[in-house]
Amino acid sequence: MVESYPIIYIIGAVIAAVIIAMSVFFIIKSVKRAKKIGMDMSKIKKTVVSSAVFSIVPSIPIVIGIGIMMSSLGLAIPWIRLTVIGALQYELIAYNTANEALIGTGASTEVIVATAVTVMTLSILSGPLFNAIVYKKYQGKLADLQKKNGKLMNTITGALLGGLLAGMLSALLVGGIFSVGSPSTEEATGIKTYGEITLITLAASLVIMGICGAIIKLGKQKWLENYGGDVETCPTNAYLNRIRSAGGIVIQAHPYRLNHDYMDHICLFPDCVDGVEVINTSPTTLPLTALAKAYAGYYGFFETAGSDIHWNDRELLGVTELPEKAADEKQFAQMLKARRHSIYIKPNLRYNGRKWEDKK
Repeated sequence: MVESYPIIYIIGAVIAAVIIAMSVFFIIKSVKRAKKIGMDMSKIKKTVVSSAVFSIVPSIPIVIGIGIMMSSLGLAIPWIRLTVIGALQYELIAYNTANEALIGTGASTEVIVATAVTVMTLSILSGPLFNAIVYKKYQGKLADLQKKNGKLMNTITGALLGGLLAGMLSALLVGGIFSVGSPSTEEATGIKTYGEITLITLAASLVIMGICGAIIKLGKQKWLENYGGDVETCPTNAYLNRIRSAGGIVIQAHPYRLNHDYMDHICLFPDCVDGVEVINTSPTTLPLTALAKAYAGYYGFFETAGSDIHWNDRELLGVTELPEKAADEKQFAQMLKARRHSIYIKPNLRYNGRKWEDKK
């Protein structure tokens, strides 16, 4: 049986040691950098604790998955797979496919397990290989599409997300309702799913989410926000105010730019910003300088200048200049808030003569 091969445990131990060493290395490097830029150590400790606590919940399905896979693959292989790159649903399907292909061939248990692990490994490699070889170009194409037709991209993204959520919710509801009193059995694992449990779990999740939201809002228990969703689900005003409450500053870039390809309305946040980019040397934005200055002046925001230069395609550069070099990000923010900077426009001496529209 697989457990009789100590080399598998040695490989698992080496992999785990490498991952732990990498984690410790980057923690030490991050803390040193944080101290160098003057971050508050109490905030660093709070961030470390929050990250550690937040990692507990996602780890539970992994532990359960190891237990499920142990009956077929022993302890070491699931331990290696699920703690590094694997996912329970994928691993079980890959194993079951290889297992069914070898049933009746007279293959030994060792051969079946080795084949299954090979199939699992080769299949999962497609993700890292895609990221290493293609992702950068793919990301660039998406960025170009977002620039040229942001409205369409937002519509497509919203539709995909809506479809994904609708599909997941429908599967849970329909699967739960039709499995009440007659549990369904997963062929690959033999695990039974009871509709009553599915529906109770879904309802309990919604109730707990509502209770936690009420505790955060009414009870001022901010620590629960560590279990919140991605910043993309956070309201813009709340997100901006979180930055400011953490000691950061918010500068609204090109507040009056209007480009129907990707920005079909103007949105101002006078209650949540500290400064305004009044000079932006993008050809479509520079004529709006007077409007941005009026906005900043009316609310008393400090002014900044920028070029919005993603490529060397600007004839003019917007400059925000400090009287001396800031020691770190914190001092940089303080100097801006104290209005110790100056802003102006200067020629771009490295301008290559090409316009944004000419880029391919």
